Amino acid sequence: MLGDTTTKADFPGPIHSESTIKSKNAFGGSIVIGFKKHDMGMRFEAEYLTHKNDAGSAEIKMAGIVNLTEDMDVNGDNIKISTIFLSAYKLIKIDRQISGVIGGGVGSTKYKDNDDLDEKATSFHISGGIEKQINSNFTIVGMIRLIKYGGYTPTVAGIEADISYDLTAALQAGIRYQF
Repeated sequence: MLGDTTTKADFPGPIHSESTIKSKNAFGGSIVIGFKKHDMGMRFEAEYLTHKNDAGSAEIKMAGIVNLTEDMDVNGDNIKISTIFLSAYKLIKIDRQISGVIGGGVGSTKYKDNDDLDEKATSFHISGGIEKQINSNFTIVGMIRLIKYGGYTPTVAGIEADISYDLTAALQAGIRYQF
């Protein structure tokens, strides 16, 4: 999975500050198990998706004024994001071997970093793409996925921060084996 995302941290309090962090989704992967309901043209899946967000640049505002814009240490500032999605997809036959795919799902996301971050949230996705059946067992799949990761409220230096994610766009490609 490859894509971009923006994370926003809001620190309420007497000196209100917010941070906006632009991140790249580092290469990640998923394992999927599911079944097809041929008579309905549907596919149902449970998916474990994991990737790291490598932090790029950060902009910090205090009381609405930009105080700091900096490049972050990409190797040191990353968050591992793991999600278990339950999804449903509608398969739209284009020809004998090619189908359009559209669907969505809901999941539970876990955030971990190099320090003490260990948070959970609910996430959602919508996806669309195409799949080509190679033979009775193998299918090649390509999809664009929009993910809305749920936010969380960690305590940073004794202050609660509201962390939220903008809509994440990701490109997914894979091979599906069916028996």
